[in-house]
Amino acid sequence: NPPFLLDGLKSDIRLYVLVTSFHPLCVYLYEEGLVRFATEPYDMTSLDRRCMHLTNYSLNKHNKNFVKNTNEHDDGAGSKWSLTAFKRRLRAELGEARTEELWQQVNDLVVKAVIAAEPTVVDAMKAYIPAAQRGEPNRQCFQLFGFDVMLDAAAKPWLLEVNLDPALRTESPLDLKIKSSMLVDLLNVVGMPT
Repeated sequence: NPPFLLDGLKSDIRLYVLVTSFHPLCVYLYEEGLVRFATEPYDMTSLDRRCMHLTNYSLNKHNKNFVKNTNEHDDGAGSKWSLTAFKRRLRAELGEARTEELWQQVNDLVVKAVIAAEPTVVDAMKAYIPAAQRGEPNRQCFQLFGFDVMLDAAAKPWLLEVNLDPALRTESPLDLKIKSSMLVDLLNVVGMPT
């Protein structure tokens, strides 16, 4: 506290992270993502208004203030933005150098979170994947993660959670554009023809 606010609203960032191997570690951070906004202006004096403090899309989409995206090209307006539009706004608010520093911090946060899970995943792979038991690199599976990150007032990123199975529903044109492009890139990276 306090959180970073744009136009008086809290937001969080959904990043898509593909891990194709834990041993050796191979992590891909998709260049695009989604930014989800609370639908009521932030005010720390009122703690009972969930749509002011929580940025969950599933909660805020039912609020009367929710502004639905109806055009994939209108990605810097409404209650859900593209990561590209958010970065553009951050550059205007924070400046180019501070924004670049912030994204380096986000990259570090993602890598460190994956490294923290590495021992547990490697042990499980050794137990269930024959190639891993022999010490060979994993070429049999991959995992897409949804990383949720929030910025504080100083634009420092904080990891909220890591989703093992991020929602891939496409309830808006912006969702469809971002998620379908991400899935095509994912399938190309893992070597599946699309």
